[in-house]
Amino acid sequence: MRVLADAPAPTDVSARLLTDLQESGGLTDPARLSTWSQRDDRDLRVAVQSTMLSDLLAATYSASQTAELLSISRSRLSHKTKSVPLLTALVGRHRRYYRWQFSEGHIVPGLGILADHLTGDEHPLDIATMMTSRSDDLDGRTPVDFLVTGGNPVLVARLLEGLSF
Repeated sequence: MRVLADAPAPTDVSARLLTDLQESGGLTDPARLSTWSQRDDRDLRVAVQSTMLSDLLAATYSASQTAELLSISRSRLSHKTKSVPLLTALVGRHRRYYRWQFSEGHIVPGLGILADHLTGDEHPLDIATMMTSRSDDLDGRTPVDFLVTGGNPVLVARLLEGLSF
């Protein structure tokens, strides 16, 4: 996941899109669109990117934190990441590790099976939310708790399949 990637430039709003926004999108003041400026667009993109970065940082550990959590060196973490498919994000040049993948100082079991079922179209924060949210399909447990207590990772992988867009 590349953080703070450039967003596309704003486009003009067509009459059809304006009608759709008024009818079902909650736009109550169409005049607002005519006063929308590139600065407004830039400010909105900065706010969205800032929120996404804050969410990402809250949902991940740094490499140092992850190595400490697992009681291994950063070098060993690099080797472990090659053998266990840990979901990571790059923030600048720094790799961050999603917190949900760890429980009580260990890597959650079954990550290899989960990784085999991911298409790459899933948003990592959606995966993190799903993995830490209770599921009726798992008797009210979170997928992480289900896996930690010996649950079948294929059942969790099936839940992940619904995240692809």
